[in-house]
Amino acid sequence: MEIAINDVVKSYGNILASDHISFGIEKGSVCGIIGPNGAGKTTLIESMLGLRKQDSGTITIQGLDTIRDHKKLVYRVGAQLQESELPANIKVKEAVIFQAALFGVRPNVNSLLEDFNLTEKAKSYCSKLSGGQKQRLFILLAVIHDPDIIFFDELSTGLDPVSRQEVWNYVKKLKRRNKTIVVSTHYMQEAEEICDNVVLINRGAVVDKGSPESLTGKLPFR
Repeated sequence: MEIAINDVVKSYGNILASDHISFGIEKGSVCGIIGPNGAGKTTLIESMLGLRKQDSGTITIQGLDTIRDHKKLVYRVGAQLQESELPANIKVKEAVIFQAALFGVRPNVNSLLEDFNLTEKAKSYCSKLSGGQKQRLFILLAVIHDPDIIFFDELSTGLDPVSRQEVWNYVKKLKRRNKTIVVSTHYMQEAEEICDNVVLINRGAVVDKGSPESLTGKLPFR
């Protein structure tokens, strides 16, 4: 199992954000974590990344504990988080070069910009990008060090249909490269489009899990 979540509990005061959550994710698969706003998806993603420490339970990635072995996992994992943001005065190409330097890699930046359809925006300020352009840039930054596992939190929220399809296409390309991908969303359509398996979460607890096809029509929310 590439990722194993075992009996994870995380609370904020009286709010139980993760209520004894357990499931596993196979290598090379796309797993969707689906639930309404406030269901606990972001808390779970951040716990899986080792950015938040759960109150109890364990999370392992490639057999490594996400808290104890966090430094070892940094180069194996990439992430685009819901609150991802860049300084307003940094340009697109500068952001890519800076991210590459952080991970100690030396990619062909111009080729990457072309792959993500951002060549014409190379000298534009990140703050001036459209929603779809920003998401493509965040995906580029998340995978620049060629991680084994990639997390996308609310990948296509707020995007127009064309931009959403473009983003989905990038995820499919990553899957074809045998990357393990975790996507949180509240769109069942998104899960049907890109996910192999789905974990339904509501009020911090797992409601159901299985393939998108098997779960369609069983959602406790729309």
